[in-house]
Amino acid sequence: MTGNPYAAAGMAALSIASSIAKNKQVAANARAQALFIGQQASITRNSIIEGSKDVQKQVALQMTDEQRLNTLANSNTAAMVSSHNMFGGVAAKLLNEKEIQATLITSNLQQAGEAARASMFNDLATAKMQYENSMMTNEMNRINNQKGTLEILAGAAGAASGGYSFGS
Repeated sequence: MTGNPYAAAGMAALSIASSIAKNKQVAANARAQALFIGQQASITRNSIIEGSKDVQKQVALQMTDEQRLNTLANSNTAAMVSSHNMFGGVAAKLLNEKEIQATLITSNLQQAGEAARASMFNDLATAKMQYENSMMTNEMNRINNQKGTLEILAGAAGAASGGYSFGS
């Protein structure tokens, strides 16, 4: 008794069609995942940049406020020096003291601004690495879940063999 070649061919064709459809679905899923990963990376990037801008604005406001307070302190010191008839080294010492305090505060604020910028660049680099790792993982998953040509042909051969036996 011989098997049915039509059943074998039909089973092989169904196996190939099924594998091709699965590969298309795997590719579509990988594309959708890549779009999602890209969207998440964009949100993260914008969030980091906006957060850094907020910190920079706060530092700038504090510097402006500090300059205003420094001007006020210098005026008060100058008025005190004048009203107490201070002169020479004592007056210079008082005025220098106020300038040094203002310079230290301004320097601290500038360092805070620079630290915020450096932190932003570090966060952006980390986010970029996470994006690239996610994209690489997505591509590896796509490759691992798709059937290759040899695998499709082997599946078709197995299906044909089963179909041939089934047809007898």
